[in-house]
Amino acid sequence: MDTEKFYSKLGAGYQPGVLTTVVLAAEELKRQGKKIIGLTGGMYDEESFPWREVKEIFAEATEADWRVMLQYGGTRGYQPLREELSKWMKGHGINVDPYKELMVTTGSQEALDLMARIFLDPGDVIIVGSPTYLSALTAFQTSDPDIREAKLDKDGMIPEELEKVVKQVVSEGKMVKFVYIIPSFQNPMSSMMTMERRKKIIELANKYDFLILEDNPYGYISFEGPMPTPLKGLDTEGRVCLLYTSPSPRDLSTSRMPSSA
Repeated sequence: MDTEKFYSKLGAGYQPGVLTTVVLAAEELKRQGKKIIGLTGGMYDEESFPWREVKEIFAEATEADWRVMLQYGGTRGYQPLREELSKWMKGHGINVDPYKELMVTTGSQEALDLMARIFLDPGDVIIVGSPTYLSALTAFQTSDPDIREAKLDKDGMIPEELEKVVKQVVSEGKMVKFVYIIPSFQNPMSSMMTMERRKKIIELANKYDFLILEDNPYGYISFEGPMPTPLKGLDTEGRVCLLYTSPSPRDLSTSRMPSSA
C-alpha cells in the first residue's frame, strides 16, 4: 500500500535528524557488544546513572505515594515538585511563581516544541546563534518560520551582530518573535556568554520588543567556578522564557551557584 498519500504536508516533510542517526548508530554498536560513551549526541555514560538512589526511593514509596504517582496529574507538572524547583531557582537569582510561571516538561526538547506551537506561525522571524543546537532547529521548523542567524564567538552570541540582524528584520517591515540563545556552555561551541553580553542582549530585547528563549541544559555543570546569572535572572520585563534539561543528581552535586549580576 502507498502510504505517502496519507501524510500531511508537515508529516511528509519530516526527515531523520542528525542526532537520530547518531543514536541509531550507538544502539547498533551496543548490539555488537561494544561499550561506548555517546558524546556526540550528548548522552550520559550509563555508569553514571543514579539507579541505586532511584531504586531506594521507589522501595520507600508508601501506598499513598503510589496513588499519587499512578494517577493523572495536571499538565503543568506535579505541584510539590514545581514548588521545590521554584525554591531552587531562587538560589540562582531567578524568582518564578510555581503556580503560574513554571511548567515541568519531558526535557527542554518538549518545551522547544511547545514554544514553536504556541508562538510561531508560518513565516514568523526568529533568530538563532550560528551555529546552534540542531534539535532546536528541528522543533522550530515544524512551524515553518523564517530563521535568521547571528554570529557567535568564544564569548557567546555577539550583541552587535544580533542587533544588525534585528535591524534588518525591522527594515523589512517585520518583527522578531524570539531569539533562541544557549548562554552557558553553548551547544555546539561550548562558549560561555559574558555578563556584559547577557545584559546587552536583555537591553536589545527591551529596545526592539522581542522575546528570548534561553536554553540552559549544561549551565550548572561547572567545574571552574560558577556560571554567570542566567538571562532570566536579569529579565525585568518578563521577556525571557528559561528552559532546563535536568542533569543527574551527581551533576547537581558538583554544580555551583552563579555569580551575582
